[in-house]
Amino acid sequence: GFNFTYLGTSYSQARISTNGWLSLNLSGDVSTSHENTLLFSTSTPATALAPWWDDLSADANSSIVYITEGTAPERVFTVEWKNLLAYNTGATARLNFQVKLYEASNEIEFRYGSVTAGTHYTLESASIGIKDLTGGPGHFIEATQNSTNIILAVLKSETNWPASNYRFSPPVVPLMDTFYKIVVSKPSGNLNIGRNVMVTGLN
Repeated sequence: GFNFTYLGTSYSQARISTNGWLSLNLSGDVSTSHENTLLFSTSTPATALAPWWDDLSADANSSIVYITEGTAPERVFTVEWKNLLAYNTGATARLNFQVKLYEASNEIEFRYGSVTAGTHYTLESASIGIKDLTGGPGHFIEATQNSTNIILAVLKSETNWPASNYRFSPPVVPLMDTFYKIVVSKPSGNLNIGRNVMVTGLN
């Protein structure tokens, strides 16, 4: 219903997976979409937003729906996973969660509802986060640790289900400064840099 800008690129569609993620550039292989470790790699899906990425299952009591609400330029696009089984086998517990995309601010929000009581399977191992078009270290955010390099792919819905929502305001351009030929002439002391930097010997 509207264009959503993510890391400087405008998207108007999304690919939605049963396994708790969506991709803004429509990438992702159905046969591997259950592999939540892909959130932290260079493999597709790229531009992935994952409120609860795991090998989930939908049955006749589940639904995955989307809606655009509001009026321009304040519309909100919502994807909802409702009553999904917590794992594709051996689980009767059900999960409820959403992704919201905000037109005006280009913010992303993960919202979490209830976990319907039932059995949980020991092989659950979910991840929460977002990744960019490139993927890999420095190109994802693991939500629970707010980290661009921590790989956390073992979340369990029985013990790690989020008690609060997550909201992301991804930068339009990477937060990376480049320094050229840094020379520290002081014999002792510290050089403190307050953000991610690239140091190169090039002119």
